[in-house]
Amino acid sequence: EEEVPATMERAIQRFFLGKDHSPRILVGAVMAMAVSRAAMALVPGGETFDHLDLLVLALVCQFWMFQEWWLHKYLLHSFKWWGQEYHHQHHLLDYYYVSIDPVWLVVSWFLAAFGLFYLLLPTDLCLSATFAYSAMGLLYEFCHYLAHTKVMPKNRLLRAIKLHHMKHHFVDEDSWFAFSGLYIDSLLKTAPSGEELVK
Repeated sequence: EEEVPATMERAIQRFFLGKDHSPRILVGAVMAMAVSRAAMALVPGGETFDHLDLLVLALVCQFWMFQEWWLHKYLLHSFKWWGQEYHHQHHLLDYYYVSIDPVWLVVSWFLAAFGLFYLLLPTDLCLSATFAYSAMGLLYEFCHYLAHTKVMPKNRLLRAIKLHHMKHHFVDEDSWFAFSGLYIDSLLKTAPSGEELVK
């Protein structure tokens, strides 16, 4: 059985340099999209980075947070299907374990997102959108992984994410679905108060 990291240094090392390839694939995707978008802006007559890129970046980041909540609540905690069963196994494991999504899942999401953005947006904005989507995917992967390690982060945001996720696992798995945007649980009324939980 693999030892679960207990220090931030070890957790970072295990995430980026360990046996799981998904984090490195996501880093590669983020870098590839950034370099591709920069190259488009640098070629003569190319599409410069402008307010539309900023708008797309902001919208995709917000979309990711709501998508993450929706998928967690309605696909992974609702009706019976393979994904719900797979996620249920995650809840049955010891809380502290190395939790990194498999390569097939990460690559599938990346390709689906890129394909959708390619169909909907001009190439320059497609690259910006896929950059944001991949960056949010990397953020999610790291934060979810870190939440399941023995590390209690000193960083306030990372600590809040970990404690939020622990409530989902230990208090009520029908609440606290958000990850990257914790405010979404409050907005969508899935962050109950102590009084609501007693009822």
